Amino acid sequence: MDTDWEILREYAYTIAFSFVIFSLLVYLFVGFLRRLSITPKVPISVQKVLIITAHPDDECMFFSPTIQSLINSGNFVHILCLSNGNFYGLGKTRSLELFSSCETLGVPLRNVYLFNHSDLQDHPAHPWKIRDVEKIILPVMYYLQPHLVITFDNYGVSGHSNHISIHDALQSLCNKRILPNNMRAFQLQSTSILRKYVSVLDLPLTLLTSKFLAVVSPWGLLKGWWAMLNHWSQFVWFRALYIVFSRYMLINTLEEILPQEVCPSEMEEEQPKKQKSKEHGEPKPKRRRKN
Repeated sequence: MDTDWEILREYAYTIAFSFVIFSLLVYLFVGFLRRLSITPKVPISVQKVLIITAHPDDECMFFSPTIQSLINSGNFVHILCLSNGNFYGLGKTRSLELFSSCETLGVPLRNVYLFNHSDLQDHPAHPWKIRDVEKIILPVMYYLQPHLVITFDNYGVSGHSNHISIHDALQSLCNKRILPNNMRAFQLQSTSILRKYVSVLDLPLTLLTSKFLAVVSPWGLLKGWWAMLNHWSQFVWFRALYIVFSRYMLINTLEEILPQEVCPSEMEEEQPKKQKSKEHGEPKPKRRRKN
């Protein structure tokens, strides 16, 4: 009986070791040869891309493979960060760290836009209002006229409420069909906690299940780590574990955001305040009597 268990253990170790070696070989092959490819709506070879994040460090913690893959393909990448990450009172420091990180990733500083709106402050328990986010991102999109806009999905990778609010705002604008005509919107797909922290071991499954995929080379991985080190004010011990084991330092999978049917209740919430006040009945102004 003990001999059978030993044989099974040996088989298990062999299979696990073989899978690790196979994953590493696949990564080395894909990381050097494959780049993110998304067909634009207009026939152009170089695209303008806008990546919308919530806080300084989102760009390298979550979007580093996408940013590097797009830049390596010759595209122009712009970063729009909607807050300075002032949750612990380090907004000024984190703002400077954002610019250093973007420069490390290859994004020109003139292409980095940072907002610090009073209604969009960093807080994991306080979702941002969709209208407040829309008021910022829509004018920026019409000003830049990007061919691609990329942000979080409806879980926001880490479940952070600010990440989710950006997705909801972009989805809302997409539902209203008021985005720039030649633009496609994409969301960074969230994964289960197991897949999130198995790093390169998630690559074989990702290749089979994902259409829009960005993978960094070993050099790109080191560049992503260095970009993370620029956010020194946020670098606690578990961030070191994150950059080593998180798949998001190596792999990004994207999914297109398409218009969805809107419920009537949601439409009522989006009505202007003036229209609502008329429905409730505003008091009519009194007329003066003629003498």
